[in-house]
Amino acid sequence: HDAGHVHACCEATGTYSDSTTRDLTSSVNWTSSDEKVAVIENRPVPESGEAQGLKLGQSTITAIDSDSGIQGSTVMTVTSAVLQRIEIQPADAILHPLELQRFRARGIYSDGTTVNLTRKVVWRSSKILVSIISNFLPGQGLGLLPGDATVSATLPGPDLKGETTVTISL
Repeated sequence: HDAGHVHACCEATGTYSDSTTRDLTSSVNWTSSDEKVAVIENRPVPESGEAQGLKLGQSTITAIDSDSGIQGSTVMTVTSAVLQRIEIQPADAILHPLELQRFRARGIYSDGTTVNLTRKVVWRSSKILVSIISNFLPGQGLGLLPGDATVSATLPGPDLKGETTVTISL
């Protein structure tokens, strides 16, 4: 596996004094401690927070909020593991008409590690009269008419696909 094709998405979530949270992924400044191992995108949306492994090793990925100066970091390890499958969560969702559901696509690698692929996959619903799913708001699904539909998430390139069933009931 060529390490230069390893992509991972990082997310930054701010937790405020009143215990509320907000997605800060596109507003923080992203850095990598070792840009020979991994680089990470700052704006524009939706690429912000997307890291790319360049060679085997580790790099500390840091998100810094420019307004407060608060930062958080994680270690990104670039390995030779191969992406084997995609899982969609939640599996087998049951919704009511006009109910929203946020789906997530998780990539499972040969070494057991996982990566959030929600923003990297192409989302589809097998029956658009039953349920629709957004690529503009990745993974956002909406129940329409009663019935069953298959929601799929396909990763271009290796052409891996994950699927789950959505049931719309009254």
